[in-house]
Amino acid sequence: RRPIPTLSRNPDDSLLMEQTSMNAGHSSTDAPFQIACFASLNERVQESLEQQDFRYSTVLQRVKDVEAQYVQLDQEYQTLQAEFECFKVVNAEVDQELVRLRAQKKWLADH
Repeated sequence: RRPIPTLSRNPDDSLLMEQTSMNAGHSSTDAPFQIACFASLNERVQESLEQQDFRYSTVLQRVKDVEAQYVQLDQEYQTLQAEFECFKVVNAEVDQELVRLRAQKKWLADH
């Protein structure tokens, strides 16, 4: 599991804390209020990390699937390459036999 990043003071979060504390009648230096705000921020960070972990897991699984597909396609390619090499050998043998048969046909026609 990846380490949890440390929180830096985001200006938007500080502003949010100030506005919330003014609306709620709390001072931004009120410790319980700050704890509640940071708990809320921590919850949002945890939710974001969970979403990122899910996306990471999804992408990682897709990469593994593509790698497995690549291995399968590579095996199929190797098989086809081997079959093609056999075909070339057989094709050369057929060509030689065809030349021999043509020569024999010509010899028979001449005699």
